[in-house]
Amino acid sequence: MSNPNPSGPPPRLPMPDHAPQSAQPPASAVPPVPYVPVAQLPPAPQGGELPPIPPAGQFPPAPPTPPVTTSAPNGFGGQSGAASPMRQLPTNRGLLVFILLSIVTLGIYSIVVMTKIGGEINTVASRHDGRRTINFLLVLFLLGWLTGGIFTLIWYHLLSERIGVELRRRGLARQFGASDFWLWNVLGSLIIVGPYVYMYQLLHAMNDLNADYNQRG
Repeated sequence: MSNPNPSGPPPRLPMPDHAPQSAQPPASAVPPVPYVPVAQLPPAPQGGELPPIPPAGQFPPAPPTPPVTTSAPNGFGGQSGAASPMRQLPTNRGLLVFILLSIVTLGIYSIVVMTKIGGEINTVASRHDGRRTINFLLVLFLLGWLTGGIFTLIWYHLLSERIGVELRRRGLARQFGASDFWLWNVLGSLIIVGPYVYMYQLLHAMNDLNADYNQRG
């Protein structure tokens, strides 16, 4: 067919009523993706491969709780479960050095030693018996002087008794107590050597207590 209007635009071809559509599968053919909460997903392993997803409503088991171990309180003759001592106490006091240094220092050394012994028995025994031994300086220069020396006797009695109780509580073999004070330091003064026997027993009893405390607390 010849173009009736050669100088004008070419004629437009007629378009079909409906354009062809791409083929799409029906919505019912696509399977639904199950929803899994983020809290239920286990962590990814090091290799990068994800572990299988647990079913809904199930969680991985919790790790086992480590057992809690406690130390039993220290009883008479028992093993101590306390921590290591904060400081080491002296364990080498002897009667001969005590006598010589007391003579050289005009009695000052004996006062220092008894003051330290009062503090050491508090360190060793106070957490067990809940008691406190009064500072020896306070007894010597105040309480003993106000009571005519009576409180000094009471102080030595209580100190010796407390040392003996702590020796038995720790299961140590040495025997010592308040009776040694009255027998040797008081009545034994009639035979002159009695107070020295008492001081020997006192120093070695504290050596044993301090050595046990340094080891077990």
